Amino acid sequence: MKYIGPFLRINSMTPENISNQLLYFSRESLKHIALNSRCGITTSLKDLKIKSTPNTDINIFKENSPLLCVYKKAHDKIIKGKYGPYWDDSSFKKELTVSGNVYMTLSLLKLADYYYQFEKLDKNLYSLGVLYSHMAKAQLDFYLKYLRNDDGMFVNKKYTGSNGSNLAFEIKDDKYKVSDQCMLMAAYYKYSIDPNAHDAEQFKSFSKDILNMFTTYKDELYELPSEEMYKFIMGLNIYYEASRDTNAELLLIDLMDWAIDDFYTQENSHSNDISEYSLLLINIDMFNKNMNSEFFLKEKELLLEKLSLSYDDNIGIFIKKQDKKEISYYGEDFVSYIAAIYSFKDDSKISNKIVNVYRKGLISSGIIGSWPDPPALNNLERYRDFTQKSEDLISEDNFKQNSIPTPEASSIAPIFYKSVKFKTKKYQFTDIKNSFNADNSIYPIFLCLFCLN
Repeated sequence: MKYIGPFLRINSMTPENISNQLLYFSRESLKHIALNSRCGITTSLKDLKIKSTPNTDINIFKENSPLLCVYKKAHDKIIKGKYGPYWDDSSFKKELTVSGNVYMTLSLLKLADYYYQFEKLDKNLYSLGVLYSHMAKAQLDFYLKYLRNDDGMFVNKKYTGSNGSNLAFEIKDDKYKVSDQCMLMAAYYKYSIDPNAHDAEQFKSFSKDILNMFTTYKDELYELPSEEMYKFIMGLNIYYEASRDTNAELLLIDLMDWAIDDFYTQENSHSNDISEYSLLLINIDMFNKNMNSEFFLKEKELLLEKLSLSYDDNIGIFIKKQDKKEISYYGEDFVSYIAAIYSFKDDSKISNKIVNVYRKGLISSGIIGSWPDPPALNNLERYRDFTQKSEDLISEDNFKQNSIPTPEASSIAPIFYKSVKFKTKKYQFTDIKNSFNADNSIYPIFLCLFCLN
């Protein structure tokens, strides 16, 4: 019977197990990046100015190195130091992408909300939420000061300072993504309503200034490429969920109508972009949740059909449209596909697709570096409703992926790697880009936290 247990656990995996595993991994991966990696400009607990309260103990983080921003690239190796694990700074590519940084900040704010549940239950977990809130503010202040061009747009920068010098940056690329500006609008507003927010009205006002820019130049938004538009709409969905702003609502309705029209146009032109279909389906679910409605049901079914057609029963994953012998997959491809069809999980065929794409794609591809151990049995996260009652114990298969080694055993960071290739003739994953890339490593974390939660 010792051998039957693990077999049964693997084969009885459910979409709920997968969602729980991905949410846990995302929490731990972001914690490792934001507090341990040192892959960026760091700050100190003193500079974050976190006030002590009976419900917080910030001293537990005194050996961590909170990030003000995250660099673009790094190796995946963990170095074990006196004050905990960190990454090799000689491998850092000291460029700052707006996308990677705003996804980090939004994810920290989302997790702050999660850890606030423990205010009266667990001082350590609640303190982590408070720390994330203060880090988010420091990051947003940093972006305002260092990541804008002369026109006020947030753009990618390159760090040109040296150790011990004042911070210095130069513009890497003056082109900007409109979707990044929208995500930042959402981040500034989301921080302004955080229970531990400081200067909340200033952040809220700045966020509304960005919204006013979008409404003033609304016609130009319709010229965005499809994927950029869908990411913009996702940022607007997040903003509207936080603000319930009437102008944001009107803009969101207009852009969702445009997105649906664009879908039919792309369908007629025989486009087959799995990532775009996934993003649009996710946006429909977010939109309906925001509006407390059931719009675009026909389009949901059509998108599900498109995504199902891309699924290959023989190999258990979806095949991206590509004429080459090798197909590049990114972590966000697998996560967005799972998140897109997750609302259909009660259908057994869809449930099987979710399980197979997760196991045979995301896990077996090797695109995840390492996987943290599950929380200890005395951790409230291991129990339904955080009761710590034995009958409410949540099984390990909601946290742990046994086929991937832990960071401690492998000295590999718990991150989504940049990409992996799939050989179409051999039906085999190969050529893993086993490095950290801010955009590709943090975006799937963001998707898990905002679209699977």
